[in-house]
Amino acid sequence: MTQETADTEVGTEADTQASTVGSAVPPHERSTPLLVPLHAAMTAPWALAERVRTNPTGALIARKSSVGGRWRDMSAQAFRDQVREVASGLVALGLEPGDALGIMAHTCYEWTLLDFAAWEAGLVVVPIYETSSAEQARWILTDASVRLVVVEDQPMETMLTALAAQDPALAELKVLSLAREAITELIAAGKNVRAAELDTRAAHLTSTDLATIVYTSGTTGRPKGAELTHGNLVHLCVNACAHVPEVLEAPGTRTLLFLPLAHVLGRFVEMAVVCSSAGVLGHAPNVKNLVTDLASFRPTFVPAVPRVFEKIYNAADARATGAKQKVFRLAAKTAIAYSRALDTPAGPSRGLRAQRAAFDRLVFSTLRSLLGGNVTHVISGGGPLGERLGHFYRGAGVTVLEATGSRRPPPPAPSTCPAPSASARWACPCRAPPSAWMTTARC
Repeated sequence: MTQETADTEVGTEADTQASTVGSAVPPHERSTPLLVPLHAAMTAPWALAERVRTNPTGALIARKSSVGGRWRDMSAQAFRDQVREVASGLVALGLEPGDALGIMAHTCYEWTLLDFAAWEAGLVVVPIYETSSAEQARWILTDASVRLVVVEDQPMETMLTALAAQDPALAELKVLSLAREAITELIAAGKNVRAAELDTRAAHLTSTDLATIVYTSGTTGRPKGAELTHGNLVHLCVNACAHVPEVLEAPGTRTLLFLPLAHVLGRFVEMAVVCSSAGVLGHAPNVKNLVTDLASFRPTFVPAVPRVFEKIYNAADARATGAKQKVFRLAAKTAIAYSRALDTPAGPSRGLRAQRAAFDRLVFSTLRSLLGGNVTHVISGGGPLGERLGHFYRGAGVTVLEATGSRRPPPPAPSTCPAPSASARWACPCRAPPSAWMTTARC
């Protein structure tokens, strides 16, 4: 959202209240004890098994049918059964606990399946962005000592196979392709692996064991890896469920994941849904179909990067011309003023509430329909979301949570919890290494 658009002068009560509150709200933090303590068994296999134990027949995954485009639910039990089948295949290929499995693909169901299958087999997952160059991929594969990598399609397979042929350090790298039925191949390979082998591997995992090495995208130089343990991932997510139940534990919780799963925020959302009691996770590999997918999936919360929310705002502003554009911009100013007024002791005035209600029917309901029509929260991560844009969405009826990262060391046991302000910060309760401290913030 440009400042020119955001600052369009309109003489209304919304302007008066906005100027009274001010253009910047300082961050507010308050500390609270952890709601769910960390224990040694808190691992990814434990999290999935707990979901199955508490809600085995409830939907956990929704997959879009290639015929008709309908979303078909998959129960937690059915998902775990397939996870263990694929995990058996990974064991059959000779991968030992602690070995690294690489994944290079767009966001898709198969990535989530491979994540949990690898963890079930005691492996470490190494994500690779689908946009990575050959040199970036070479560095990640060698730096993390990846033994097997699963890619999405033939071009990725060709690139990594060529790397393995050229670099002696990758001579033993095995490459499987989802386009050539990698999942079917793994399931077939694992037919003779005993369930007891998986049980033993999962039982030997602890919260301090390495779960994944998340690399930066490489836009600012050679990709840098951050090691995250099972406890880092799971402890954060179970506490997120406890701290923001209105997002992760609300009836009918659903989210459509189109963020790259090579990014830690995508992995957080993936794990958080598994740690929730009844949340459902869908995947949208092709962002060109995102509006259609959102409309058919109808998520209750949407994770994205700031530029997505900026594009939605700018597209809505650009589509409105003439008198309609004036109405939209007036609605935007009203939403911002209304959200800011929520943070004052008096709250929004009666007149501002009436303006906001009128614009909800005219503008905000249409905007929410672009996000599927059922959204109550959005999670913005990967960069800072503009303060005015956060207030706009909040005033339009969509609460904004902001997930950010830091290269500082994490705090000790207490975390910070959302305060009412639109720029509050909530620090991760887990003890992540210095390069992987994550926080969330709530608007």
